[in-house]
Amino acid sequence: MPQEQAMSVDLFAGSAPNLLHLSLESIALRDWDSQILCGLRSISLTRILTNGPSAIQMMTVLQACPSLRSLTLESVSFSNLDLTQHPTVSLNKLQDLYLQMAPKAIISLLETIRAPNCTYNNFEVDTPGSLEIPQLLTAIKVFVSSTFQIGLAICNDIDLSISSRVRIHVPTTDGLLSLILPTLARGSEVGMQWTMTHVLQPLLSAAGKIIPINLSWAPRGRVPITDIEYLLRQPTIVSLEMKGWDAGAKDLIKALCMTPINIHGNRSWYWPALRYLDLTGCDCSPRTLLQLVTDRMEAEAETKENGVERLQRLSVRKSGMDQQTYEIIQGLIGDAVVWDDVGTEEGDGSDDSMEDD
Repeated sequence: MPQEQAMSVDLFAGSAPNLLHLSLESIALRDWDSQILCGLRSISLTRILTNGPSAIQMMTVLQACPSLRSLTLESVSFSNLDLTQHPTVSLNKLQDLYLQMAPKAIISLLETIRAPNCTYNNFEVDTPGSLEIPQLLTAIKVFVSSTFQIGLAICNDIDLSISSRVRIHVPTTDGLLSLILPTLARGSEVGMQWTMTHVLQPLLSAAGKIIPINLSWAPRGRVPITDIEYLLRQPTIVSLEMKGWDAGAKDLIKALCMTPINIHGNRSWYWPALRYLDLTGCDCSPRTLLQLVTDRMEAEAETKENGVERLQRLSVRKSGMDQQTYEIIQGLIGDAVVWDDVGTEEGDGSDDSMEDD
């Protein structure tokens, strides 16, 4: 451990009347209740693993900085996390929030801080346990909802990174809800039961209204049928990247084929807003992909005014596509389809162009 991290320092001997910006890296203060920690406009504490402030001391500092615009707490270990009896701290001028900490620390802070004018929030979570995921998402939901209720015409970006596996961007008003779930699965942790549905559902609920969705998802292992069914019930999905699905892709693509479904007595379709579909590395049937394209074109023609969107991009790289089916699809939607012939050269998918699954 670096020597400067093992000891605390007396900053400016307790006298810095004009201090507006404070950035400490691997340095702890001797007195976290110092009067110099007031009136700050930016605070950045990084890699303070020993002699860090308690959560209450951190709240005291924040309360003394009503003009705070930027707050960064990265790898900071609080000596005490208990904020159960602490009143809410309002940071009305805070615009930029970055927290990279243990999930319990982030939860504790989010349950205490209110920052209705924050335009960018970035949360990176260190090794969360399975039981902490729902609680963490609930805390984010409450934190985001405080902005929704005020109804500001700005966009909050919530960037949640769970062990570098999940990043979630949540808009507060209009715009897109974008999810990037590169390796989200049931996980190797014993008893871990959360799925993509557990991540998406509370965030959609926090939005309080129907908003467009961008989803990038490359799960490990077979996708639970409950996740597929939940996705199909989201009518506002605009784009989907299903990169590297080794199972489940066929089931979802079959369901997306535009066979009309009955909703409240009206003909409808799954994902009518879908415009971008990336199936890179997915195991798909060329026949099913062709059916998807033709069915969507027919549905689009049938519902010109308020129905199915035109498919603007279909990427089928390394997905078992063959030259014959590709040329047919290209004849239907032109350059909107993107394909390479790697699979054909390697002998993958070249003989099953129009075979049934």
